[in-house]
Amino acid sequence: MTMKEIAQVMSLAEKYYPKNKLKHAIRVANYAYEDAKSRNNVDTIAAFVVGIAHDLLEDTECPTEELEAAIGSVYLDTVITLTKDEVDTYADYIESIFTSKNNLAILVKKADMKDHFMQEDTLTDKLLKKYLPYIKEFL
Repeated sequence: MTMKEIAQVMSLAEKYYPKNKLKHAIRVANYAYEDAKSRNNVDTIAAFVVGIAHDLLEDTECPTEELEAAIGSVYLDTVITLTKDEVDTYADYIESIFTSKNNLAILVKKADMKDHFMQEDTLTDKLLKKYLPYIKEFL
């Protein structure tokens, strides 16, 4: 991953995310980047890029092809791992992230959950109940 991929994914993020979702994605990317710095098995730039992109397929109209052109197929696969299928339960979704053994996906999901927990104004009871059973897996 290079600075070019960061610029491309930021351009997509600004194009497709609503303002509040863009702020969330940037915080997730920063958390993921910082966490990756302390690990040998995750590239910091990749952590940042996937952190920005993690909700593009699930929560926006961003076409898969456009995202792939920006970040490449390997990192697109990680974003797809992080994209919850509408028919899956949340438990199945979390299990699929862990069984993928994709360290980058696990790291970014951890960053995503951290951001949700850190934002008191958006941490609803529903979100808290959804995340609490899995928090130990991401510590």
